[in-house]
Amino acid sequence: MEKRITKKDVVTRMLADENIVAVAEYKEFLEKELASLNKKAENRKPTKVQTENEALKIKVMAIMTTDKVTATEVMNKVDGIGSNQKATAILKALKEEGKVVRVEDGKKVFYTLATADVDTEEGEEA
Repeated sequence: MEKRITKKDVVTRMLADENIVAVAEYKEFLEKELASLNKKAENRKPTKVQTENEALKIKVMAIMTTDKVTATEVMNKVDGIGSNQKATAILKALKEEGKVVRVEDGKKVFYTLATADVDTEEGEEA
């Protein structure tokens, strides 16, 4: 899946083009446009779902111990997570934040706390 080109990407690339920047009106317009896009990005607030997911992340971290857990176990233990997909999305976000580690054991995927010793768990079933 290719990354979608944003308006900010286009403006930045245009500012890097010396033929466009050579025209003062174009350069001034593009710089104002880039400043406007940056200002909009700074003022962006998290959505209702993002705010709810932050609260769910805290609950997920609270139930996790040094044992391995699956997304299904998280779904069953945490109120507010109604589907396996939502549990997986929250666990993936925690993984990207470095709080949990994803461990594959054959076809099954487990998650453990990042502070747990993952190396011994991966090598047990060889």
